[in-house]
Amino acid sequence: MTFFRSLAPLVATIALSGAAHAATLLADGDSSDLAYVTVNKGETATAEFDVSESLKVDFLVLGTDTDFGKSIELTVVGIEGEEPYKLTPSYSVGSLVGAGVTFSYIATGAFSLIASVSDTAPGSVSFAYSYEASAVPVPAAGLLLGTALVGAGVAARRRRG
Repeated sequence: MTFFRSLAPLVATIALSGAAHAATLLADGDSSDLAYVTVNKGETATAEFDVSESLKVDFLVLGTDTDFGKSIELTVVGIEGEEPYKLTPSYSVGSLVGAGVTFSYIATGAFSLIASVSDTAPGSVSFAYSYEASAVPVPAAGLLLGTALVGAGVAARRRRG
């Protein structure tokens, strides 16, 4: 019995650390405020996401450092491989320079947003992201094809009858 009592805190710790790294489940219409993360030089920060159906996810990513935003390398790792994005310097406040990027990603399952800060960065980097998920639009051509097939079916039926 003592063995199980000493094992319980270890199990709880492992479960909580696993929950902290769980992926954010996205659904149609989900969005977020800016989530702020501080990343030290030579380190990475990862945000994990998962979708139950195909979604278009629009991201806004911002970084602030003293190296014109060049210290951050941003990568989206998904089902279709890795998509690298570079932050573009956009504004400056004193010695801090902000950089940002916006992009859309068609997600069909689990994917990760990874921000890496170079070893040569002047120090830690503030990193923030927000997202908005929406349904993948069905192209108008699909609707036109469907109505054309229905029309052809009606015309063929009239010819037979």
